[in-house]
Amino acid sequence: GGGVSSPTARRALTSALRHSSSKHSEFRGYEPIAPGIHGIQRDFLNFLYAGGGYLRTRFLDELSIKQQRAAIAGLCIDWYAYVTRDGLLRSMVDGLDRVLQITDINLAFAAIIKEIRKALQCDRVTVWMVDEENGDMWTLKFSTGLVGSELRIPLGVGLAGVAYESGEAVNVPDAYEDERFNRTVDLQTGYRTRSVLCLPIVRIKDAPSVPPAHIQRAGSGAFDRSMTQQSMTSTQVVAIIQCINKFAGPFTEEDIFLLSFFAPVATNAVFNCQRSAAAEWLIMRKEMLFNMADEMSRNCYALPDILNAIHYWMDTIFKVADCQLCLIGKKSLQRCHRAQKEEEEPFCPSAAEPDRRRGSGLLVEPKPLCGLVAQCAATRLPSTAVNAKEDPAFSRLVDLHLDGAVTHSYPVFLSPETQHKVIAVLQFTIKQRQSQFVQMQLGGFDPSIPRHQEILKRMLRLLSNYMQRLVLNDPQFAGFF
Repeated sequence: GGGVSSPTARRALTSALRHSSSKHSEFRGYEPIAPGIHGIQRDFLNFLYAGGGYLRTRFLDELSIKQQRAAIAGLCIDWYAYVTRDGLLRSMVDGLDRVLQITDINLAFAAIIKEIRKALQCDRVTVWMVDEENGDMWTLKFSTGLVGSELRIPLGVGLAGVAYESGEAVNVPDAYEDERFNRTVDLQTGYRTRSVLCLPIVRIKDAPSVPPAHIQRAGSGAFDRSMTQQSMTSTQVVAIIQCINKFAGPFTEEDIFLLSFFAPVATNAVFNCQRSAAAEWLIMRKEMLFNMADEMSRNCYALPDILNAIHYWMDTIFKVADCQLCLIGKKSLQRCHRAQKEEEEPFCPSAAEPDRRRGSGLLVEPKPLCGLVAQCAATRLPSTAVNAKEDPAFSRLVDLHLDGAVTHSYPVFLSPETQHKVIAVLQFTIKQRQSQFVQMQLGGFDPSIPRHQEILKRMLRLLSNYMQRLVLNDPQFAGFF
């Protein structure tokens, strides 16, 4: 669309094209911003655009007075729409500048929501970040204060899920008339959702975020229409911006344009916050590792001290749910872990009872050489069990198991350089569905991240040194190793 619609307009347009500059030699038509611009009004705007704003009388002179007034009225309406858009875009640019200077992800989410609500004049905004690895989307929910709580929903649920699966904007004037809308939250909170706009943010793999091509064209004035829909085989949806209840009627094509301008850059600001948090955590973890070595050198004199130190620092650095150290003997193992509160009974020196060290919370139990621990010792390789109970090698006698957690097992070598003999296995659990936000803001462990592996490797080397000094020479374990 955008071609002229009358013989008179076509003659005037042909005249304008002859006098136009070379940049208009392949004129594809002008796309008005204001809705309802058509007929002679659209022809006049096409003529002005083709002629670079000049030769306007050549067109108007061919029209009746009524047609002239209609053409000029269309020009005024579209000019006002441009001025309004220009003001909003300037305001959004200022907002983007503020957002891009933020390094805290909580403040970034709050600022993005504020700017979008102001620009689109709507009641609520949610920024859903896609986590394809876990099969869901997450956002930060702010009730009170400046720190948001993480909220997750499965991919493909509700209107946001439709936008994710289609890769296209979803604009619903009345949510209750659309069967794809999920009313659960409204029923729980008493809130009444009316109009909804969901915009997917599409990122070309290994490239910055961009809005879908069909959104780039929507209401974009003289936008180059040679921009075609990019192949979805090379793109991925990284976020969904969901806007709810526009104050004045349903959301418009202009709202989609403004959101497509602001949202991709704002999404990149979230990624920048994640990278900043990851860098800060790397520095903090290195400092923690130094503090761990310092404190162990001053406070570790026996096995209970080693285990207490490992528990504390694994929780501090990687936020583990549980942790244990299994000493690997010739025919059996010693399972060393911290007793739960209900297990902390008075010390009973009976041969039939496990060795409980008074005041240490340490429980040392002789166990058969089996389970994921034995498998890790035999292969001398780390292992990860997403659901430990379903692993054929799992043993309830030995292995840690926690619903909804990943169980990691790492060998501790007598000599980390040669990696010949395994003297222990460090086993720990991490909550399974940790998002990148949790890992980067609150700590966490992911074996696919080289920096995490590097820090754990240094911890294991430190553990090996203290095992050699304090455990291998302990008379209690004479003949065990």
